Amino acid sequence: MANSKVSIVGLMPGQTHGIKSDYGSAIYLRFIETDTAPSRVQSIASSSDHVILMTRFIPHDVQNALRKHDGLLFCNGGISAVKLMLDDILTTQAPLQL
Repeated sequence: MANSKVSIVGLMPGQTHGIKSDYGSAIYLRFIETDTAPSRVQSIASSSDHVILMTRFIPHDVQNALRKHDGLLFCNGGISAVKLMLDDILTTQAPLQL
């Protein structure tokens, strides 16, 4: 089976390194910064199986741009919650909402 494609919106640059090193060989990861234009976020995310939104750090216009994505996941926690979601994607392909 091919690696899942996951876009994560709203992680801080220092957090992306840890996620890349832990999951980069098992999941194709894209990181999108919070100041990216909503239309660009939507374009990048359209090629992803799942999109994880760090809801505490994402502007509403970015959230609204992704509302129709079938694999949209809202993460209300921190980096640990993202890791749980990624673990779930790896094991079940039916990720948890955290």
